[in-house]
Formats: sequence, structure tokens, C-alpha cells
Amino acid sequence: MTKKITALKSILAAAALLFMFTTTTVAAQDKDALATLNNYMKEQLSLNESQSAKINEINRAFMQKAKDNEKTSLSKLDKAKKIKLYEEERDKKLQSVLTKDQYKTFIANRAENTKRLKELLPEKTK
Repeated sequence: MTKKITALKSILAAAALLFMFTTTTVAAQDKDALATLNNYMKEQLSLNESQSAKINEINRAFMQKAKDNEKTSLSKLDKAKKIKLYEEERDKKLQSVLTKDQYKTFIANRAENTKRLKELLPEKTK
């Protein structure tokens, strides 16, 4: 009986370690994706430090909403509608941070930006 309890404790401890490692890895991947996106936009739009910090927060919030949206039980169509709303919200915030010329550049490169963002998001949000 005690051997079974000891074995069960060992299995539970291994599962807990695996869960902690997986969670840490996903968080690191999200952080890396966000940094990549922000660096790309900083270069593409010639952002100053103040703009870069604000864009970082806007992108972080957007990526978190997209990730949370994927976890919902909504249909694919409803998830897509939510993402569209999140994109519109993000665009308004970006417009308030960027100069007119920077925003025009952002809009002109929208297709490339969207492609890059999809590459950076977790597989299920594509």
C-alpha cells in the first residue's frame, strides 16, 4: 500500500514539474513573440522610445486578448469577429500614438504586419 502511495506521489510530482515547465515555456514564447513584433514595428515605423513603450503595451494587450479568445468555447466565426474587434481597438490606440506618416506606413504594410503577427501568435490562433 505504501509503495502505491509513494509511486502515486512520484507521478504527481513529475506531472507538477511538467506543468510548471510547460507554463514557463509558453510564457517565454509569448514574451519572445511580443519582443519580435515590437522590434519589427520600432524599425519599420522609426518609433521613438516613448512610442515604443506605448506600442509595446498596446501589442501586449492585443496578444493577450487574442490568446484568451482562443481559449473560449465560441465558434470559429465568433472568434474571428472578436479578433476583428480587437484589431479595430488596437488600430485606434496605435493611431493615437503614431504620427500621421507612421500610421500611413502601418496601414500600407497592414498585410505584411498581419502575416507577421499570425506567425508570432500560438498555432491555434492562426
